[in-house]
Amino acid sequence: IKATRDLLTELTGAGLVDVAFHVDLTQKRRGYRTEGELNELRGAYIERARGLPLAIYFNTTIFDGNIDQIPDVVAFFVRNSDAVRLVSFQPQANTGRGLAGKRSQVVTNETVIARIEQGAGTRLSFDTAHVGHVRCNRYAFAAVANGHAYDLLDNKSLYSELVERTKNTRFDRRRPAFAVARFLGCLTMNPDLVVKNARWFFRKLWTMKRDLMASRGRVNKLSFYIHNFMDACHLDPERIQACVFMAATQDGPVSMCLYNARRDAAILKPIRLRRPEGDRFWEPVSGQLSETAPEVPDLPQAKSWRRKSAVKASQEV
Repeated sequence: IKATRDLLTELTGAGLVDVAFHVDLTQKRRGYRTEGELNELRGAYIERARGLPLAIYFNTTIFDGNIDQIPDVVAFFVRNSDAVRLVSFQPQANTGRGLAGKRSQVVTNETVIARIEQGAGTRLSFDTAHVGHVRCNRYAFAAVANGHAYDLLDNKSLYSELVERTKNTRFDRRRPAFAVARFLGCLTMNPDLVVKNARWFFRKLWTMKRDLMASRGRVNKLSFYIHNFMDACHLDPERIQACVFMAATQDGPVSMCLYNARRDAAILKPIRLRRPEGDRFWEPVSGQLSETAPEVPDLPQAKSWRRKSAVKASQEV
C-alpha cells in the first residue's frame, strides 16, 4: 500500500531487486467484492513498478470465498506477464493468527492447481521442479506469447540435466536479456543436451508458432508457486525439517509455520544488549531493561508440536 513509485525508485537505487504485492479478498479492501474487481488494484500496483529494474511478484491467499475466482486472477497475471514474473498462491491455514481459521476440504493443493490451470488455459507441470517438502511447495513455469501460456516443465529429464549443468551459473534477475543470453551460452557449451532434446524443443515451437508470429517472437515467462502453510496445532515434524520458508529470529532462521505457532515465544523473548557495565535484557512488553532475562512461558502449540514429534519418532522406531 505504501509502495509508491518514488519509494520503489529510491529502494531500487539502494539495491532492491524484487517487490511482492499481496492482494486478495481476505484483506477486505473497501469497494471490492470479487477477486476480478481487485484486478484493478493489482493493475495499479503493477504500474507503480513497471519499467523499474524490479521483478514483480504477487501473493494471493486462497480460501473458501475466492477459490472459484482464482481463474480470473490467473488470467489477469497471464495478460500482464510482461511485468509480473511470479505469482504465489497460499491456501488458507489456521496458523494461529488471522481470522479465517481452518480451511474446508475444498481448498487443497490439487484444487488450487486445477483453478490455476483453468485460468492459464493449459495444463502445467507442478511435479517437475521441487523445493522443500512436496506437501508444502509446488511450482510450475510457463512461457507466455500473445496472451497464451505454454508449459515449459513437461520434460523432466531435460529440467534435471539443465539444473545440474547450470548449477554454478548465476542468472541476474534484474537484467532478463542478459540472463537469457547467459542461458543460451550455457546451451552452446552443452551441444549434446541440445541435440538430445531437439525434438521436444521444435515440437514446443511448432505448438507456439501462431502466437510467436503474432507476438513477433516476444515471449514472457511466468512462474506459478503454491505454498501450503500448516495449521498451528497440526505441525508435521518432517515438513518442519524440510522447510525452505523461514522467519528470521534472534536465534536464527525458524520454519515459518513453527514460528507462527510459537510467535509469542519469539516476539516476547527478551533481547540481550551488550553494555560496558554488563549485559542487559530489553523486555519487548514493558520496554524496560533488566539485569537478568525473565522467562517467557512456552506456548501450547509448541508443546503440541513436541508431543507430535515424539509420537512420530516413536512410531518410526
